[in-house]
Amino acid sequence: MFGQLLKWIACDGGPHLILPREVLCDWQACDASCFARLPPYDGPTDYARACTIALEREVGIICVGGMSGLVVGGEVPMSTWIARDDRCGGDLVVALEWGRDAADDDILASLAELQDESLRQEDLHISVGQGGLVHFAACDRPPRWVYSHHEAPIRPGTYQIASEVCSADPVDFRVHRLSLVMD
Repeated sequence: MFGQLLKWIACDGGPHLILPREVLCDWQACDASCFARLPPYDGPTDYARACTIALEREVGIICVGGMSGLVVGGEVPMSTWIARDDRCGGDLVVALEWGRDAADDDILASLAELQDESLRQEDLHISVGQGGLVHFAACDRPPRWVYSHHEAPIRPGTYQIASEVCSADPVDFRVHRLSLVMD
């Protein structure tokens, strides 16, 4: 069972994302029109745009309120943010399946062994302001949260995204690493 060490985000479906705190109030979550459409979700909300991105790739950029957030697509049963101690980046971890025994400390140990050179560069960048990031389910409506959300303190700057599939036996997970490239 996934442990209590990491704060996992889970919802009834849809992509997860991290968004700069400064534009959290601009996020247009799911509305009734989202459910009336079939993919691609070309509706008027940010959630509809995030769903379209999630159908096309495992990780992508979404513009909200003049800043960029990171959409995590593909199968996303649950995800967690793990900050670096120096706040110069972190890992957005996506468990690739439900219900398998895995300990949070096994996932952390696997990430500690993961070298930056072994990750696939995504050619994606996001800029983070003074407020850091917020990690949440894209269908949610901040500040009236339905699901868990997680504050992701991170230094202001521009971050490069790199990805890899890893394993913490018996669970596989996808990691999207944010690394500071410019203050």
